[in-house]
Amino acid sequence: MAPVVSSIVAVALAALVLAAPATAAKPVTVKLKDSFFSPSRVTLPRGGSVRFVWAGELTHNLLGPGIPGRLEDPVTRRRPFIRVFRHRGRVLFTCSIHPGMDMTVRVR
Repeated sequence: MAPVVSSIVAVALAALVLAAPATAAKPVTVKLKDSFFSPSRVTLPRGGSVRFVWAGELTHNLLGPGIPGRLEDPVTRRRPFIRVFRHRGRVLFTCSIHPGMDMTVRVR
């Protein structure tokens, strides 16, 4: 009878694994470097996220939808900031200190 119980347990565990929700994908890291974003374009599924990291030596700020006001103040280094994208479309982010320092997130 033990092999039957083992089979039932194995089937039950497999069903639980298949029914479990998928874990969220790891955030895409975008670095604010010296006068540019790296990368400057990102494509994500809905529910995906971007982790903004201050990496250059120059002072930067970060402006865009869903970005808290505290990131509008220019600084050289900050803790990383993660933004989750729940709606389809294109979202533009910029550093207003450096003309042309823009990046786009496309959400599918």
